[in-house]
Amino acid sequence: MSILIYWFFHSLWSLFYPIFGGFITPTLLCQTVHCFISFLRFQTCLRFCHG
Repeated sequence: MSILIYWFFHSLWSLFYPIFGGFITPTLLCQTVHCFISFLRFQTCLRFCHG
């Protein structure tokens, strides 16, 4: 499951990074992935992303 999620976001990253020219930082992407996984596990997104 987590491998599919990683692949999905990695594909989006590879696709959109050239378009936005690096506007979306790796940190922001990482937080988005953690929030998404957290949401799937019914945990608190804010706790996951903002410590």
